[in-house]
Order: sequence, then structure tokens, then C-alpha cells
Amino acid sequence: MVASHGAAPVPGFDSRGRVPLWFALAFVAAGAVAVLLGVGLLRDELRLVAGGTTTVATVRDLTRQVTDDSRTYRVVYRFETRTQGSVEGSSQVDPATFAALRIGDRVRVTYLPDEPAVNRLGEPTFQPFPSLLALLVGIVILAAGLGLTWSLWAARRAAAQVGAGSGSTGSGGAGSGGARFD
Repeated sequence: MVASHGAAPVPGFDSRGRVPLWFALAFVAAGAVAVLLGVGLLRDELRLVAGGTTTVATVRDLTRQVTDDSRTYRVVYRFETRTQGSVEGSSQVDPATFAALRIGDRVRVTYLPDEPAVNRLGEPTFQPFPSLLALLVGIVILAAGLGLTWSLWAARRAAAQVGAGSGSTGSGGAGSGGARFD
């Protein structure tokens, strides 16, 4: 992208009309965080299925969050563990489950005995959707960031080579077949 001399820079681009490297690296960082989140969620999910303990909990609160484009239903519950006493947890549920529950109802929850903060409403069945979605989104963002970083690096390297070569041979201008970066 070539910026006109004397024109105001476009927001998000440097004075020469290029995407700054920090922008690409921000994509890499965001993608890496999302991948790590997805891996952590998937790890907890597999641990719940393999070694989770199921017990009975009491519903303490029911919350519904409504925004312009989504609705979220959450159940807050409390359960007792053998080693750490009373633990409070919460799980997101579908609208039908939310409508059927009342405060004080008894529900089944699955938790990790060595880490009761990792828990969820229901039996220990494999529910991969949230973790795999976070992992997939992270991979896409990470790949976009790496691709953008590589293309910026390659363009800057090519511009440096064209600039270095044009002084010694007298060629390398716009008509020489090379890319023009000014």
C-alpha cells in the first residue's frame, strides 16, 4: 500500500501506509492465548470424564443474561466434598434446563476430587464443544497472525534488498520488474 506524500496517515498504518509489525504480533499473542485456553478446557474436560466424582448439589441461584444478540443461562450450586468441605460452582445450561430448575432443587454435579473448583452440572460425559471451539478459533487467529507477520517480514526484507540494489546498479526502480515500496 503506497501512501500519498503529504496525506494524513491512515489509522492503524504507519506513515508509509504499512501495517505495523506490532499489529501482526498482537494476532499471534491473541491466538496463542486462545489455543492455551482451549487446551486447558479440553484437559479439564478429559480429567472430569476420566476421574470425576459425581455428587448431589443444591441450586443456590439461577441467572439469565440477555444481550442484543445472545442469552446465557447459568445455574449456581453448592456441594460437599470429602476433603475440602463445601464448594460453590456454576454451569451454563440450555433454556429448557434453566426453566425446569428452582432455587433449592437438588442436582447432580461432577467434580475433580483433588481440585473441586473444576466442576460442572451433570454426569461425567464427554462434552468437547466449548474446548474444541476455543482451540479452533485460537488456531485460526494464530495462523492469521503468523501469516501476517511473515508477509510483513518478507515485504520489508524485499524492500530492503530493492533499496540496497538500486544504489549500486542504477536500476531497481518501478520499471525494473521489482516491487515498489515507498
